[in-house]
Amino acid sequence: MTLWLALGVVALGAAAWFDRREASQAAAGARIALYLALVAHIWFTAGEKTFQGSETGLLGMFVFGLATLAVGEALKQWGGPLVTGAAAAVPLMALCFALGLDVLRPDEYAAVPSGIMRIGVFLVTWQAHRLLVRNAENRGGTRLILLGHIIAMAVLVYAGIYKMMDRNWAMPWAYMACGGALLAAAGQLWRGWRVVFGRGAVPVWAERLAFSLGTLLIVVAAVFVYREFL
Repeated sequence: MTLWLALGVVALGAAAWFDRREASQAAAGARIALYLALVAHIWFTAGEKTFQGSETGLLGMFVFGLATLAVGEALKQWGGPLVTGAAAAVPLMALCFALGLDVLRPDEYAAVPSGIMRIGVFLVTWQAHRLLVRNAENRGGTRLILLGHIIAMAVLVYAGIYKMMDRNWAMPWAYMACGGALLAAAGQLWRGWRVVFGRGAVPVWAERLAFSLGTLLIVVAAVFVYREFL
């Protein structure tokens, strides 16, 4: 288990290193290696229970999300008519991860604070829509793609922050899941800013590193929590 996680961390660093040197194919390969290492980390921790059980079965959603990201990276490098399908990878991953964080089963004791949090997430989401979607050219469905990204990442951010209120999550893992969701969302927000306005708020390598690091943190936190139910 530790071996696969260590390999994932190495792959994360390699991806950032290659991105800084604009070696796109090598960076994509390193990110695919990261996602596969995280899948192996989940499987060798939970085995068949990755897709079984009330709690451990939620790990299967992370496997689906990571597989989606890996396929998306491969499609980007492959090119051709299927490359447009790569745009759906991140929104699908965000929704899978949100489901893995049990976003559909809120606890009754957190009804009021989660309601307040939903309002806050909605306001931030609306602001992102106002800045990005409204200013994007509607060429090749750019506005629709951006809107899908924003909504999916908003759901993931809500699911991540909600773990701070979940009594089943110890605070270190709750902080890790929340921070990971925010990092992943920040990476996508920076990417959207670059796509719409043609300039990056941060370097491209930092934007991609934030998203990948956020992905790793969410998965690691979920594995540590759900393995207690094995």
